[in-house]
Amino acid sequence: MDKHKFDEFIKIAKKLNDINIIPLLMGSVGLEVITGKSWDAEDLDIHVPGDQRGWEVPPN
Repeated sequence: MDKHKFDEFIKIAKKLNDINIIPLLMGSVGLEVITGKSWDAEDLDIHVPGDQRGWEVPPN
């Protein structure tokens, strides 16, 4: 497993958690965490949930 990429995800996730966003680790790094096998990850794939109100959310 590429520990460096996973550690970076944790840093990003903590920052997002501070503003009540819960990201999901996906892609090859996510597979490495689950399987313990190297998938030669080249990037981080992070899903950030959208606003449940959809596109009708007024801009800030």
